[in-house]
Amino acid sequence: MILRSYCNKNSLLFLFLFIFFIINVVNATPSESYFDQSPFLNTDNPSLEDLIKAGNKGDAYIQHILGFMYDSGNGAPQDYKKAIEWYTKAANQNHSESQAQLGYLYEKGLGIDKDGEKAVEWYSKAAEQGHPVAQYNLGLMYEKGQDVPQNYGKSIEWYTKSAEKGFSRAQQALGFIYEYGQNALNPRPENQQNVPRDDKPADEALINSALTGISEDSLVKAT
Repeated sequence: MILRSYCNKNSLLFLFLFIFFIINVVNATPSESYFDQSPFLNTDNPSLEDLIKAGNKGDAYIQHILGFMYDSGNGAPQDYKKAIEWYTKAANQNHSESQAQLGYLYEKGLGIDKDGEKAVEWYSKAAEQGHPVAQYNLGLMYEKGQDVPQNYGKSIEWYTKSAEKGFSRAQQALGFIYEYGQNALNPRPENQQNVPRDDKPADEALINSALTGISEDSLVKAT
């Protein structure tokens, strides 16, 4: 983990929160910080205890931050069970990033027993809200028939939505599908479906993948 709080925990927490908001609130000035706007915080330099109090009062964005902190071990001890607890609170308020993170944790069995149905449920909720990595992961699950009936049409549908958001892995997947046709999907014999070769979409998808500006490291991990 990038930050391990064996030394000054408060300074590390502040550094983590500063970096988090620089990445996620690019256009905000210090006076426009979410911490300033949250009705549940009375400081723009909150401690972990302050964030927990705000999260318990129902602030979905703070709940997501807490989930991320416990998930990554940045600013708080790594604890997947606490991460799931906070992500779930935010996800139940339709926070798409928390929904996507929950999908990943359920899929991989991190802090909880693996549950493919739950993974699909949370990925789907995030994907319906336009989360590009959840869309990609859902497309991959439909391609493989992982915890869902194998369906190449739905796989391509979700890959396309993710690719249109600039997610490079989805763009690469579409490029290979259109370039190599059904062979790119390695279908089971009983489930073969025709995916015609189409060089133009393949070229466009591969070029877009090379030029994409989305940083995958800043999003939930792709499976």
